[in-house]
Amino acid sequence: MALEKIAPPLWQRNLLFSVVCLT
Repeated sequence: MALEKIAPPLWQRNLLFSVVCLT
């Protein structure tokens, strides 16, 4: 349950990091 709560921000942060790395 806790994982599901930290799942949204986690993948969102990962996506942002990916974009920053790509840029």
